[in-house]
Amino acid sequence: MEKKDWINIFKIIVVAMSIPLLINYIFLSELKLVSTNFSNDAWLGFWASYLTCLFAAIACYYTIRSANKNSLQAIMQQNDILIRQKSDEIYKEIAGEIKLQVSLFNLVGFTSTMLVANEDNLFCAKEEVLKKKSSIAERQLHWALLKNLYLNSEFVSPIAAEYDIVWNNATAKLEEYAKLELDIFSAITEEKEAEQTICDADNALPKLNQMLSEIGSDLRITSLIAQYEKQKIETLQKQYEARLCRQTAIKQLNANIACLQPMQEDVFNASVKLLTKLVGYAFVREEEIK
Repeated sequence: MEKKDWINIFKIIVVAMSIPLLINYIFLSELKLVSTNFSNDAWLGFWASYLTCLFAAIACYYTIRSANKNSLQAIMQQNDILIRQKSDEIYKEIAGEIKLQVSLFNLVGFTSTMLVANEDNLFCAKEEVLKKKSSIAERQLHWALLKNLYLNSEFVSPIAAEYDIVWNNATAKLEEYAKLELDIFSAITEEKEAEQTICDADNALPKLNQMLSEIGSDLRITSLIAQYEKQKIETLQKQYEARLCRQTAIKQLNANIACLQPMQEDVFNASVKLLTKLVGYAFVREEEIK
């Protein structure tokens, strides 16, 4: 038993012994404050019964105390198990999220869209890039939620902040890469549209010039010829600008790939460091599971 238990038992004995002594003083002492017919034998019988009850009360106290202590230990152990189970679930969720984040920087998969992009599947390739941008936004949102819920304690917030910096820098460059891909697709689309417009003009102009030579001066045909020629010149300029934009975006894209490669390694190393720090960490407190 603990020291506190011995003190409580001592208090019980003192109080219990005081009551019979008080009775003895009132009923059986020479003062005869209250007259009774109790004999010494009766009084000794009372003491025997009383002490038996006293020791039974002490034993009962010890039994109840031990049972309460065991119950408390069992409850604490159960709480520890629940805390660990909940923490393991949270760790798996965080680890799964970080795994998805790191997978975004699989440059082979991210850049493959450009390798297979052509005029026939341009729309599908553009949709793939838009899905990648959406995935980046989804990962950023989920990571912010997990960080605010579980990674704001003094123990893990510094390492989480370090990972946050690496992750944000890398995703910013990844978003820039995706934007450049979309710029290239837009430029290719503009080139195709310009090419079709020039082709239409090249097909229409010879016919209009032939009609003009056959019927002589005609204001309407002359106006159409002027419009087609003006449209062709403007479209050639747009085609040139679109081609120049595409070439510039491709150069920037190649430069971004060179930047993304070390960032990919930084994200991986930061994720390993963060997950190592979180191993065995309890994300929830006892009062949160009650």
